[in-house]
Formats: sequence, C-alpha cells, structure tokens
Amino acid sequence: MKYLLLLILTPLLLFGCGGGDDDGNTSTPTVTPSAKDDSAPSLSLVARKGQDFSTNYEVAFDVNLPTADTTFVMVYTDYVLDPVTGLNVPLNNSKLISASFDNGQFSGELNLGKHVDDVFVQVLSTSDDPNESFTRIVPTGPGIPVVIN
Repeated sequence: MKYLLLLILTPLLLFGCGGGDDDGNTSTPTVTPSAKDDSAPSLSLVARKGQDFSTNYEVAFDVNLPTADTTFVMVYTDYVLDPVTGLNVPLNNSKLISASFDNGQFSGELNLGKHVDDVFVQVLSTSDDPNESFTRIVPTGPGIPVVIN
C-alpha cells in the first residue's frame, strides 16, 4: 500500500508542479530592454570658481579641566528642551564622542556637518565636587574650536 501511494504521488510531483509550456520548455522568457528616452532635456550646472561642495568641516576639540579624577566627556550635535525639567537633553543618536580620561586633559578633532552651529557637551566627573560635572552648549563653526575649561 505504501509503495502504491508512492508510485502515484511521484509522477504528480515531477510533472504536476507546472512551469513551462506544452512542449516541456521551462526556460524563462527573455526581456528586451526598451529604447532610451532621449526626450528629457540635459541640464548643465555652473558653479562659482572656488565653490566648496564639502558637507563637513573639522574643528579642534580641547578639554582642560583642573582635576586628577577620572572624567567622562560626551559630545552631541542635537539636543531638545525637556518640557518637564526645562533643561536641554542630548539626543543619543547624535553622539560624536564618548571618552574617559584621568588627568583632565583631552584633545582631538570633531568632524561636523555644515548644518551644526553648536554642540552639546556633557562632562561627568568621579570627583566628590559637584562643580566638576556639568553640561554646556558650545557654539562652533568652521575654524572655531570647541574648548572646555
């Protein structure tokens, strides 16, 4: 009985799945590409001599804090005003730097988009002094370094 069922189902599986036409040809049809549409006008752009097409700029980033404790610094490009607390809150997806250092000194470069005109800097210290942890909005731009003292 098992073999009879297998004998009946095998041809159905082999030939009953469709595909192809009456002569058994199962190849896919070929597609011919359409002719190029030359009716669209071409545009030529003209830029001033010396035009800067870059979308980013680099600025120096320096931290110089009078502490020997471990300090963490985070830099963000975007922040929002929290309506409950009235404080600016950074948006985590805009974080540029998250670093820690022990001597209060840190320097590097930030690669910022031209739309960024200030950065949100958050400094957290492991010191017992609450004045060593702060947040600050620092204006920046091409050639304007970000300095935290």
